[in-house]
Amino acid sequence: MLVAIDHTAWRRPDAKTLKDRTHEYQRGVTVGQGYSTIAGIPEAQGSWALPLLHERINSGSSPILQAASQLKLVCEQSINPVLAVLDREYGNASWVLAQSEIQADCLMRVQSNACLWSAPPAYSGRGRPRKHGQRM
Repeated sequence: MLVAIDHTAWRRPDAKTLKDRTHEYQRGVTVGQGYSTIAGIPEAQGSWALPLLHERINSGSSPILQAASQLKLVCEQSINPVLAVLDREYGNASWVLAQSEIQADCLMRVQSNACLWSAPPAYSGRGRPRKHGQRM
């Protein structure tokens, strides 16, 4: 099963009485509410998607935690293996740690300025052990 996950901001800067408004970071900083959507993508030809979960992200959560919760729920209810495709907002260590216990494969874009490193070489016995290997 192929699913796509996305975070969308709903701008509400003038809604002073709207409860639980947060700062949303999408095309600049705005005040409003964030929503996390997970949609099933059919394997056949076509350009449509089937929304599985669409939930508001409250101020006590984050897009990454909300998406991990949604992916876990979808994986628990799916009989097929799940492959999740995600935007660059999720291509970081926070997402990898949040979804590490979930039985799903993830394909993520990474930010263009992200720096990836290989495993460090074996400790030479002198100085502090290296944390990183060669830059990829």
